[in-house]
Amino acid sequence: MFPTELRQHEVPFSGSIRPIQTSDLSLLKPILETWIRDSETHELLTEELESTLQAMEESISGKNDRTYFVAVTQDGNVVGSMGMRTPDPRLLQYVTTGKPIELVNAFVSKDYRRQGTGQALVHTIEKEAKQKGYTELIMDSGPRYKFTG
Repeated sequence: MFPTELRQHEVPFSGSIRPIQTSDLSLLKPILETWIRDSETHELLTEELESTLQAMEESISGKNDRTYFVAVTQDGNVVGSMGMRTPDPRLLQYVTTGKPIELVNAFVSKDYRRQGTGQALVHTIEKEAKQKGYTELIMDSGPRYKFTG
């Protein structure tokens, strides 16, 4: 099942969503630095930040199975990103269909939260997943959700 099948209310994002490009990585880094922090101390988790940026970069060059999209404002600012990948094997016990995909690395700039940015990214991931034949979108959340929302 895909989240849009459950959605009640949407706020339209006034920008656009497109596949990630190499030039986006430096623009995304400050956004990721805001959110990739220890849930208790709020210290930057440098290794996780670097591995996330590396996964994004490798997806651009086709070196992994991930697909990333970015949210771009009407004036060209990159304000968020989200990706999908083959599910982590630990999540497979929770799937209900034969061909799931995992939503990963969802980040939105603080200035663009609650403005439909995340919804637009999820909608794009859903559309891409359906076009590729996936039947279910799954995700996992760690302890930082309490800090990052």
